[in-house]
Amino acid sequence: MNEYEHTFIGNIVQAVSNKINRAPLHVVDYPVGLESRICKVNSLLNKTCNDGVCMIGIHGTGGIVKHGLEHLQEQLLYKTIRLEMKIGGVNEGIEIIKERLCQKKVLLILDDVDELKQLKFLAGRFDWFGPNSRVIITTRDK
Repeated sequence: MNEYEHTFIGNIVQAVSNKINRAPLHVVDYPVGLESRICKVNSLLNKTCNDGVCMIGIHGTGGIVKHGLEHLQEQLLYKTIRLEMKIGGVNEGIEIIKERLCQKKVLLILDDVDELKQLKFLAGRFDWFGPNSRVIITTRDK
């Protein structure tokens, strides 16, 4: 990636972020060794999903997200549909996620999932999300 591409990508990220009122995503100056891995993930997402919901798992070194499940459910609802609310428990959160997102096309990235219950409470089934949704899970465990 040369300097022109880096600047161009940064400008695109800034323009899109301004239009959707989200915090801008920092694009690293010199990503090294990521291109082949990104191509593999894109290949998995495009080959195996057709029109349904696609979930893929990636294992490797740990990520940075650590919060209670209710908090994560609240963040999921706020970041996807701007629903700001306090969830009374994870079972309530499941019902709200299913009801509000089942017709939405979403890209959900769950970073550093280290317990199966986290996955069950945040993206338990394919019918929780609308057609063509993508869920990417990162975990330390195979």
